[in-house]
Amino acid sequence: MRQARSPSKASPSKAQTYRRKAQTCDALAACARSTAEQEPLLRMRDALLSRAANEDRLDGLPPLPPANSNALVAHYA
Repeated sequence: MRQARSPSKASPSKAQTYRRKAQTCDALAACARSTAEQEPLLRMRDALLSRAANEDRLDGLPPLPPANSNALVAHYA
């Protein structure tokens, strides 16, 4: 069973951590020498972004709009 989360902490949320790791995967994929090296990194990036969206959902936050979306981004206080 999932435990209740405490209100904002000084450390980054799980979702933020997953997004940071996804950015790292994206940067590594951009530097990959071949498609065989790039594909696993892109799959890992997509999985991490999916986990971040799930953490946001679990935290009660609305999901971020997809990249290159014309939707307005909600800013949280």
